[in-house]
Amino acid sequence: MLKFMLLSAPACAAGIAVFNVMLWQPSPLAPRPATDNEAAAPITAEPALFGPEAFAGGSRYPSPVKVNLGNTQISAGEREARISVSISGPTANTVVAYVRCTWGDGAGPIRDQTKSVIFRPGDPLARSVACAIRPAKSGTSVRFVQSNVPDGAERGIAEASAIVVARAPQEGATRTGFRQPFRFQPFGELVYAADGAALQVNDVGGPQTWSTSLFHGRVQPSNGETGFYGEWALGGFQRRQGELVMTTRRLEKPVSRGFDGKPYPFLSVALSAHKMPEAQFRYGSVEWVVRMPNRRHSWPALWLLPEQGWPPEIDVYEGFGYNSDWNFSSHLSTNLHGGKSGQRTFTRLMMRMEMGDFGLRNTLDTEFHSFQARVEPGWITIFVDGIETVRYANPFQGTKWYPLMTVAVKAPPNSAYDDGSGAMEIRSVRIWRQE
Repeated sequence: MLKFMLLSAPACAAGIAVFNVMLWQPSPLAPRPATDNEAAAPITAEPALFGPEAFAGGSRYPSPVKVNLGNTQISAGEREARISVSISGPTANTVVAYVRCTWGDGAGPIRDQTKSVIFRPGDPLARSVACAIRPAKSGTSVRFVQSNVPDGAERGIAEASAIVVARAPQEGATRTGFRQPFRFQPFGELVYAADGAALQVNDVGGPQTWSTSLFHGRVQPSNGETGFYGEWALGGFQRRQGELVMTTRRLEKPVSRGFDGKPYPFLSVALSAHKMPEAQFRYGSVEWVVRMPNRRHSWPALWLLPEQGWPPEIDVYEGFGYNSDWNFSSHLSTNLHGGKSGQRTFTRLMMRMEMGDFGLRNTLDTEFHSFQARVEPGWITIFVDGIETVRYANPFQGTKWYPLMTVAVKAPPNSAYDDGSGAMEIRSVRIWRQE
């Protein structure tokens, strides 16, 4: 999350009167082929469930739903245990629950494991999760727990059992209506495309030119950051084999040129399009092809920020390297920040997802991957390697966005800051504008 210290006029949220009609209309995006008897088309929810009052011009968001687990029965001798997973109501954003199948009372799985259960906006409210088990006797049970707070939701009933009985009742019809993730299709006309060798950069920014500075300056003390977003001359940017490499490091001598006058012992890096009209859009798409750093205490991120004021903010990707349990190769994070008059009033954070939840390779720090965002009047959809990971109902109608790439540093001042790579490598950036 990029919390700004200097703020301009609040962002516009025009067109909200149309929002109630457009919010739940099916997207022109093409879903992947359905599997396991799941329907490819999303279920259409009632638009009245999320009207303009639920968003209040971008300062409010519908309350997160709760994820509940429910007990079931299975017959003695079965080799699969299955329980019900449900959400408490229609959701305005993707929900990813994490359900662990483990030993219960005398029965358990062949392998203790945690599975992701995904509910997308418009999906039915209940589905199931199963695991392979050892044949069990009547009177025993297999235990399921929500191993983490779900992404995009709250944890409700966190534990349930598949109870083994002599003969379990037949289940009803297979629940259907859950769509597969959309594949990325750009929204709008291509207005900017450059590979890493062709990205124009200077310390100020302007037409066709990225700035090495954030729009409000070169430090972010409100986030607890300890890095100075350096000018080109500080050596944080290098051209290499058709890529632009943004490199963070410990400085030989701390820099004290932030608006707070404090010494900053580390070099952070940013490429911002806040003065680059070609990169700005109200509705459209952006795609970055990058390889992420993996240095402990680094904080790489891909953002969409408002041309005027903060919040709102769309975090397309963040890597929380200052958290000891963050895995740079596999973990994903997205977020929305809303509010008004410089005050944040809501977020909707997704930070426990993993590449494998979407059938993707755990190679974010060793291979190049594409990160894409598609902003429509009704929806904000995030993709990795062309596969939908998260979809949010769009509360920020009419906001004009610009893209930002950063690698921040949030290391203790005495840290050597040398554990792993501190560089984000940019292979290409493409931007499409619909409006």
